[in-house]
Amino acid sequence: MKRFGLLEWVADGFTFLLLTGSLAHTLFISLYMSIPFYKTLAVSLLFFLVLSFIFMWPIIFFLAAGTVPLALWLFKIPLPVDWFSTVVEFLQWAIFYPLGLAPFDEVYVKPFVFLAIGLFSIILYIFTIRLRSLLLPLIFGVVLIGTEWYLGHTYITSYVWIFAFSIILVMANKRYIKLSKTTQLPGQGLWIMWTIPLAIITVISATILTPTDTADLKWEALENLVEDFRENRIGDSSFTRPRQPFRLSSTGFTGPDGELGGPVQLNRDIVLEIKAPFPTYLRGSILNYYTGSSWKDTIQDYRYQFSNKRWSEYRTRAFDWDEALWQNTDNLDAYIKEGLLTPYEITIKHVGIKTSVLFNVQFTENINPQKRNSFKPYFNTKSETFTSRNLNAQDLYIIEGIVAKTYDPEFANLIDQHSKIKENSPKEEYIKENYTQLPDSLPNRVVDLAFSIVEDAHSPYDMVIRIQDYLRENYSYTLNTPHTPPDRDFVDYFLFDLEEGYCTYFASAMAVMLRSVGVPARYIEGFSMSSHSYGHSSYIYNVRNSDAHAWVEVYFPNIGWLTFDPTPGSQQSTTNQELNRSSNYEDYINDYLMDYPPYYELPQLNDIYLPNQDLSHKDNDNKILVIIIIIVCLIGLIIFILGLLVFLWYRSTRIKPKNYTNGEKVMFYYSQILWLLRLYGFPPLPGETPYAYAKRVDSWLINKDTDMTSVTKVLVEYQYASIEPKEDQIKVIEKLYRDMEMDIIDILGIHLFMFEYVKKVLSPF
Repeated sequence: MKRFGLLEWVADGFTFLLLTGSLAHTLFISLYMSIPFYKTLAVSLLFFLVLSFIFMWPIIFFLAAGTVPLALWLFKIPLPVDWFSTVVEFLQWAIFYPLGLAPFDEVYVKPFVFLAIGLFSIILYIFTIRLRSLLLPLIFGVVLIGTEWYLGHTYITSYVWIFAFSIILVMANKRYIKLSKTTQLPGQGLWIMWTIPLAIITVISATILTPTDTADLKWEALENLVEDFRENRIGDSSFTRPRQPFRLSSTGFTGPDGELGGPVQLNRDIVLEIKAPFPTYLRGSILNYYTGSSWKDTIQDYRYQFSNKRWSEYRTRAFDWDEALWQNTDNLDAYIKEGLLTPYEITIKHVGIKTSVLFNVQFTENINPQKRNSFKPYFNTKSETFTSRNLNAQDLYIIEGIVAKTYDPEFANLIDQHSKIKENSPKEEYIKENYTQLPDSLPNRVVDLAFSIVEDAHSPYDMVIRIQDYLRENYSYTLNTPHTPPDRDFVDYFLFDLEEGYCTYFASAMAVMLRSVGVPARYIEGFSMSSHSYGHSSYIYNVRNSDAHAWVEVYFPNIGWLTFDPTPGSQQSTTNQELNRSSNYEDYINDYLMDYPPYYELPQLNDIYLPNQDLSHKDNDNKILVIIIIIVCLIGLIIFILGLLVFLWYRSTRIKPKNYTNGEKVMFYYSQILWLLRLYGFPPLPGETPYAYAKRVDSWLINKDTDMTSVTKVLVEYQYASIEPKEDQIKVIEKLYRDMEMDIIDILGIHLFMFEYVKKVLSPF
């Protein structure tokens, strides 16, 4: 085969650069890493140069690499402090972040980019440049892009076309190798250069013919198969948080570590655009554990696909449709006609918020993406809803459910009526266990105050209203609050010292006092829609960062979780649960935002933590130990594979007849040809002479330069008559061996041929 030297190397580099750069960049985009494409290409080029050097002069490279630890030891060069733990932490993050189990960390982005491109480069360089394989890089790319596409990252389309362009060049390379066996061709590099215009025309034509909106370009049968496998095989896998949950800290309320209270840094950036019949509360996060200074989620939970019928029972229980109130459809219709319950449909568009949360309403019944298959809605047993990725402005979704008019006296009677149905169900036990917790450090005067407020209450509902009204009437609303002293309980400090605050103060105080008197309550973070509508329709609402809110949900047996809001000026009206904030409340926020310059705070990601997070340090230590073991095993496997490749290279160079005499070369090539004929399934028969076997081979083997009989004659003359073969005879025999080798690769495929080749190299020679 005629090679074109430098031009071929440039052509290989161009193909490798586009192939590796496009695939690596789709990964970075899918992981929300802001890496310019030219930097991805630059790092890919760097690895191409390094790998080219390694494969050209492997011994020099390994000797040079070995001098690094030797120099560190001889000159006692100090390593950075805690370098090993830093590496372990990075590898741990590199494994868990792509799975959505770790928070985004800007510090790790650059090393992750180098690690990912490095791994991609090694795989694709070996497949594409060394093995000249088309199938293996094609499978690798299709699996990666298909996975990203299935998870909803349809905006990687432009890089998919670059991948397609590079695959065409790989196909051309493959075609060149096959044709060069029978046809005199120009250099391989020139061949690839001539292919580039054809590849450009092909990709541009495909781009024009493909619809602009590619969100629905999915193979439904394959998608259903994968989804069924995931739900049936791994659907019960533990899951506590989506990759980027919603917390008030991302809007300016609360501290960066979830600590309650302190100064507020708000802005009026629009985060949601909503179409709805009237304003309501939009649930984002549901938290159960009060620490004295913050709210956390400590419930080990699972995720379930919302629309999958297999999980209908779980969905019914999570959104309280299993309660007695919802079982009697006749009564339900009557309650709707009376206005106590209102069917609700809301369309939500994320425009200025990065989160995987699907904001929902009180009793959610359906979640429908506006574009079919654009993403998969999930839920957990706490009634949180979310997706497997962050939503963008194109991902509109429709929430259908029912909202209750909890402040109507008739609804209070309905609660009292259903509370008489006595049931001590496992669900109630679960709720009492998880939603009545209080820290041991809670001062007794908080509990005493709660009991004094509800001492004359005649029902749990009455207790809720009394505590809510007490907070509204005795405490004032302000955003100018100091940080809570480090030795003080947040609720105690608010109730007895500060006596003013914003929504997190009021909601926390109400939840804690309700728990103090035995009423299950949970702390909710989300948005409260403004009572003002915007746009061309009276039903379009712009929800801003300043509309972020915290409130309380209280559990009533046989009914479910109901919304209550103790923040002054945030009470619900008696019509359709519409929010009716007082002018004082909104004026206060508007004045605050005018007096203070805008503060654009990026989403705080410190609130994202690994699944199954436990308060026990022992469990965390065990997890870290398991992670370290896994990483060590992976590193060991990589070292073993690299060592095997080096060994194979060493053995393969040893058996090449570089320094053989012509006679020894004939013996070598003849043995190689016999091995290839065995792969053809055409070995010598027992007792068959070399000439008889050669005649049988020539009956089907056709080669324009020579035949098996001529090769056998040269071998026999050397072996039995000591006639030294001529140089031109050696070249003809070598050409026959090379042609047969390429043919058997085409027949078996590169993967099976390499398997047989490795067996041969590792066997005694």
